[in-house]
Amino acid sequence: MNAKWLSFLIFLLPLPLIFWQITTQDHGFAFWNVVTVSFGAIAYSYLCFILFLGTRPRWIKYEVAQKFHRVLPILAIAAILLHSQTEDFVNNPHGLHGAGGYGELSQNVFLIMGGLSILFLATKWLRYTPSIVQKFMKMFSFIHYDWMKWVHHLQIFGIIFMAIHVILVNIAYNTPMTAVPYIVYFGVALVFYIPFLLKKFARRNATVASVTALSSVMYELKLHMNSKKHAQLGQAAWIRINGMEHPFTIADVNDDEVTIIFKKVGPFTKKMAQLQSGDRLYMTKGYGKLPKFEKPTIYIAGGSGIAVAMSYIKAWSKNPTQPFHLYWSVRKSDELVYDRYFRQLQQTIPKFYYTPYVTQEGVCERLTYKELEQNLYLEQAQCFICASAKASFAFERMLHKVQADDVHAENF
Repeated sequence: MNAKWLSFLIFLLPLPLIFWQITTQDHGFAFWNVVTVSFGAIAYSYLCFILFLGTRPRWIKYEVAQKFHRVLPILAIAAILLHSQTEDFVNNPHGLHGAGGYGELSQNVFLIMGGLSILFLATKWLRYTPSIVQKFMKMFSFIHYDWMKWVHHLQIFGIIFMAIHVILVNIAYNTPMTAVPYIVYFGVALVFYIPFLLKKFARRNATVASVTALSSVMYELKLHMNSKKHAQLGQAAWIRINGMEHPFTIADVNDDEVTIIFKKVGPFTKKMAQLQSGDRLYMTKGYGKLPKFEKPTIYIAGGSGIAVAMSYIKAWSKNPTQPFHLYWSVRKSDELVYDRYFRQLQQTIPKFYYTPYVTQEGVCERLTYKELEQNLYLEQAQCFICASAKASFAFERMLHKVQADDVHAENF
């Protein structure tokens, strides 16, 4: 499912709850009652759907699901706050005091979880803040990203409190059956969410074949999979080590052996770099799929973004009927760990074009839009970007500046 259809589905989600509630309550169609019920239904349905999106459903494009998983909590919290404010305008019956308490408790849980997520999970915004803010946040670097991911799961208690709030509200209105759809929404979300959580304790299904240091920071991990039903070339898969997990792109597949390229930058990748041959870990099934290479391809990779580019190149090289242009930008020359491979590929496949850039050594070369303008296939090409958020944004602006239309950006 793409973003357009997912947006339509999300638009429809609260409508059954709104319709059911206002038609089963006395004075349900009163203006402020409709407004309050609508905000509450939007918040509740979105939060249940967030639980579902967190289980990584395969029928929704992975990158699309991730974007909505980041945006929906903001909309849900906004709806909760608006619901709380508009409740004062509704002629509520006696007995709502207890229900209101659970509503406030739910609101506080989501505000706290939202704040923690912004500070310690969705931290890319820090790159655009003054250096003094970044230095201040470094004081909290001891708080591991993976710890916060587990804390993030506590949002389920907020939804439980909200469900209790809804049930008590409808009991106070003498319409307990009105709460049934809300219970169904939460129940459906739990049907997917609980098995997903339990899988985090699944048995290890992969054995480390080798870990090779390609440079001071770049590593190549080869895993032998116990099952043939494993992630395929170009797919994203989560690697789990002792309860910690992170997604990686499968750079290559050879029968039951998969290859992952990663950069040692954080606690998890540092732990991966220390893995030994024979160590066991768990890897999820793959998500997403490679594009078709039926037209020219332009790929702009920044640093370790080459891991994703490598999977594209491997797939494209099996039937190289269309040109493939790779622009690879790194900070230091020793990070060009596949430079020889790409230069050899240029010799063997004439339609492969490779241009490396080293930004912090020597002449400090950088990709510019003027260089992109010289690409003869720009108007027909499908363009892909995999780089840091800041670099990805800059590359995307370049491509749009040179009239490239089919642009797909991925951040890390």
